[in-house]
Amino acid sequence: MKKGYGKPCRVEEKFACDLFSTLPSMLSLRTRFVHLYIKDLSSATPAYDNYGLYTLVEQPDENYFLNRSLDTAGSLYKAEAFDFSLAAALLEVSDPAYDKVAFEQILDIKQGDSHEGLLAMLGAVNDPALDIDAVVEAYFDKENLLTWLAMNGILGNSDCVTQGYLLYKPLLSQKWYFIPGNMSGAMPAGGDDNVAAVMQSGLSMFYGNLLYERFLSKEANERALEAKIDELMRRFTPGYIAGITRQYRPVLQAFLFVTSDVLPFDDEFLLHGIILG
Repeated sequence: MKKGYGKPCRVEEKFACDLFSTLPSMLSLRTRFVHLYIKDLSSATPAYDNYGLYTLVEQPDENYFLNRSLDTAGSLYKAEAFDFSLAAALLEVSDPAYDKVAFEQILDIKQGDSHEGLLAMLGAVNDPALDIDAVVEAYFDKENLLTWLAMNGILGNSDCVTQGYLLYKPLLSQKWYFIPGNMSGAMPAGGDDNVAAVMQSGLSMFYGNLLYERFLSKEANERALEAKIDELMRRFTPGYIAGITRQYRPVLQAFLFVTSDVLPFDDEFLLHGIILG
């Protein structure tokens, strides 16, 4: 569960996940609001303390596949410190040097008993002799990749380079799909010193990820990303956004000005925002 400290409305991550869930080429994480109470059983007089509003974010486990009728034998990883390079710790399970703990410092294994498909994809991404367009065609869904990059640009999420995402591959396919895994960096607050840098960085926000860099080094792919951003922004009309955020208003109106949930922002900012508007 997440509190959303440092965010103006505390729903930015939920909004990002909800927005992803409306896109045909993407999967997302389910979220819901939770009014959290915690009882301190070590106290002489145990009582429930009100911790206010939290957001419950779905965990990508075996139920993630079952709930979506996906291939339960597929592979799913969560990026922890992964830039698509061939790190020494990324080995097949049968390799004598394989160390699961070291592996999971780079990629957290959520599903799958073999890393053969992952290593084949990484070998191609890291081979400078292979044309990156051919690599993407063979190992990724281009629409999914473009949408993933475009959405992170639109949402100002710079935490998408080496972490914050899931990689999913069905068993009988060699194609990998990006799924948002942690969108806490999306829609940074106006008071965040990094906001202007993120919003003005353009393609440089994707530097540090070998796949992103190789893909966007081609002018045609850069234009395709710009076109995808334009397409999504045309999709995200005020009515479209209102349809997603309408459910937030009664919840926030009940919690934002309660003592346990008072935020360090001027009330006028909230009252003129899309949430309480």
